[in-house]
Amino acid sequence: MRETVPAYTVEKLLQAMHCLISDERLTERLTGAGMYLIRLTETTDFPEDLRADWQRIIHAMTDPPAGGVAPQEGTIEANCRALTMSEQTRLAHAILSLFMESAARDALRVP
Repeated sequence: MRETVPAYTVEKLLQAMHCLISDERLTERLTGAGMYLIRLTETTDFPEDLRADWQRIIHAMTDPPAGGVAPQEGTIEANCRALTMSEQTRLAHAILSLFMESAARDALRVP
């Protein structure tokens, strides 16, 4: 049986999903989602088989951008802004996929 995902993790992923379905531009939606996702840690919040997915998402959002960060924006915002529309779309899909897998596992939790 697959390892379940902590409820806190599913909560943060759900909050990220709420950001992704807002009516803002995709850059802003991803930035908002990233603000929830950075609160998670791979070792305590994800089963081993989901950690690489989480790491790829966080890496895309937090690695220092090539052009640096403007004083009025953070690293997540700068990174999301530097992505092409296609890359932003793939990142949003990766977050959705991680949420769906985590929520499915959380539903298996026995009270």
